[in-house]
Amino acid sequence: MIKRVLVLILFLITFFNFASAAEIPTIAVIGFDSRVTFTNLNNEVVDTFRIADDYLAEELINSGKFDVYDISNDVLKGRIDEIALELAQGKDKNCLKYFNTEYVVYGYLTNLSIKTAETGVITLTGIVYDGKSQTACADLSANVVDTSTGKTVCIVTGKGESTSIKAVGQYGMHILKVGKNQVTEECVHNALAKAVHELAKKIIKAA
Repeated sequence: MIKRVLVLILFLITFFNFASAAEIPTIAVIGFDSRVTFTNLNNEVVDTFRIADDYLAEELINSGKFDVYDISNDVLKGRIDEIALELAQGKDKNCLKYFNTEYVVYGYLTNLSIKTAETGVITLTGIVYDGKSQTACADLSANVVDTSTGKTVCIVTGKGESTSIKAVGQYGMHILKVGKNQVTEECVHNALAKAVHELAKKIIKAA
């Protein structure tokens, strides 16, 4: 009798875990492409902003609202690049059926700019250097699409800003050039992370 009860309990636990997992929609993060004029962005910056893809996947995973599709395979990444190009060109969204997911999310970097201001930098020794504060401004947009119908479920946007202060002649930082301005890579990453966070909250709310 006890054995039967234990088997029944195990069955119920397995059943409800399966049912719970089945309720979580699956989604693939295709990633972000740039709509910023490439004359303002060098290749290093273009490579840097792609970290937004990882930020978005992490946000969706941590929300517990989605089962995020793994796209780490190099062959799959190549196919994703093709699909992203087809979507950007407005071609038939039937290509989205390639994914074994209910939804895909893809988007664009619509702005990456730097605001600069003169400032004084005080070091730990109390010495003041002439310097500049740079604020990286990042704007992102994203589309969530139902892969079975090709219909857009929602379009969301996110903005982020991050400021860093760099003294003239300061070393040890990875500096990126955006247009005529220079900014730390960390500053760009922080701005992107904030933009993705705002954008992801809207996707999660719409789920």
